[in-house]
Amino acid sequence: MAKRSIHCPLSDLFPELAAAWKQPAVKVRKMKVDDTPRALTKHEVKWNTHLELCKEWKRTKGQFPKANRKDKEEMRLYRWLADCRPGRGSWTQDRWEKLNEAFGEGWEKECFPNA
Repeated sequence: MAKRSIHCPLSDLFPELAAAWKQPAVKVRKMKVDDTPRALTKHEVKWNTHLELCKEWKRTKGQFPKANRKDKEEMRLYRWLADCRPGRGSWTQDRWEKLNEAFGEGWEKECFPNA
């Protein structure tokens, strides 16, 4: 079998397929039709658990978790709170409202004073 002497990317041969390949997949969310309660997903349960741990930390220690490399639990809670801020990975409006309800408006300024 002879080798090809000219190397041409497939995107040059089929530009419409290459354009479709690069477009991000669109996630479709199903809308709730009625107000019946639904079961929480495992991610929501985990998120709520982290929120309860942070509330307990704040109640017992009197401050938010800090970036303490010596205490793995404190560091984990600190990173979780950091990821829940607007513009971060796990931010949603509902979660933001839960955080504000738990810690009060402006909690992020106390938790992350240098941000």
